[in-house]
Amino acid sequence: MSARATGSLAAPIDGLCRRLEARSQEGGPGTVPVSRELLEEYVKLFQAPSDDELGLFDEAPPGRRG
Repeated sequence: MSARATGSLAAPIDGLCRRLEARSQEGGPGTVPVSRELLEEYVKLFQAPSDDELGLFDEAPPGRRG
């Protein structure tokens, strides 16, 4: 399943914050904490790809998240 099919490119900020907090708690290699304040600044800069841009990429194979 692709990012666009799962709505990953339009995820609510509260959901993103929960996911980032969970990853920070895991503390795996290369983990960098991202605060809600920083994420809110990033959201202002993010430009979701257009349908034409998304059309440049293949869908993920069945059974695979992508």
